[in-house]
Amino acid sequence: KKKKKKTQTKLIIIAKMNKTFFCLFFILVIGIEYTLQEDKLHVDIEESIEIDADRLEELLQAGESFMIMFYGPTCGMCGYTKPKWEPVAAAAKEYPDIYPKFYHINAKEDKTAPYNRKFLVSGLPGVIYVENGKKAYPYPERLVTSDDKLIEFVKGGYKDINIYNAVYFDDELEKQEMPENHAVLANKHNFDKYIDEYDFVFVEFFGPFCGHCKNFIPKWSAVGLAVKEDEELKDNTIVLRVNAVDDRVLATRYDGFPWPSLILISGKDYYRFPEPREEREVEEYIKFIKGGYKSERNEGHIHDEL
Repeated sequence: KKKKKKTQTKLIIIAKMNKTFFCLFFILVIGIEYTLQEDKLHVDIEESIEIDADRLEELLQAGESFMIMFYGPTCGMCGYTKPKWEPVAAAAKEYPDIYPKFYHINAKEDKTAPYNRKFLVSGLPGVIYVENGKKAYPYPERLVTSDDKLIEFVKGGYKDINIYNAVYFDDELEKQEMPENHAVLANKHNFDKYIDEYDFVFVEFFGPFCGHCKNFIPKWSAVGLAVKEDEELKDNTIVLRVNAVDDRVLATRYDGFPWPSLILISGKDYYRFPEPREEREVEEYIKFIKGGYKSERNEGHIHDEL
């Protein structure tokens, strides 16, 4: 029995050693594969034109229209996009009267960082159509899954995206094209003034890169308009928007996360609008202001020292 037990123990130890060896071998293979993938991705994108930040600025200043992909040399998703991107970029070279020029830029370069922010590139690859150097349209899907879809986007499909997803580089053009937003954009410099002036401040904390926030803009603007037109609320309530990235202290003070976070503030008390936050009718947000908040837990109390 003792010999049998020792044999079983040895077998268990061997099995564990084999399992450990297999795990280490698997990790090693994955590591080698990833390294090879990195090397592969370091090969430049051949069919579009590589540019740097200086050249990108020249294109914008010249009012050019073009396609651009912000990529990372070791970005797996960029490697996935490359086979869909390059056939269209090749066609653009052959038919310049039909297609705009195709460029790509290394988003990991230090000089590119300001343009990552300017174009609101939240993830790589960032595929964008620039119109006349004044307006940018991001590709509507996270990844380019087919060259046919990319062709459709390039040949005019970009005009169908939600206007709030477009990025304007020209303030006058933005004023002309962008619908009026009835939710007031506030910041740390004027936020407390609104708290002092109004009985109720209904605020959306948003992130500039947040797709849900962009899609929610028309609805939140409609809430702002409804408040302005409501006899009971128009004099004592205001609807605000706060960029939670730029004003993180404000967002932290009122627990304005995740985005969009809808917080109703009354004096030093504040209440969170319940889930689902975005898929509601305008009337439901109005009811919340008019007393619906009382059925929700008081999220907190702001002390004078804050």
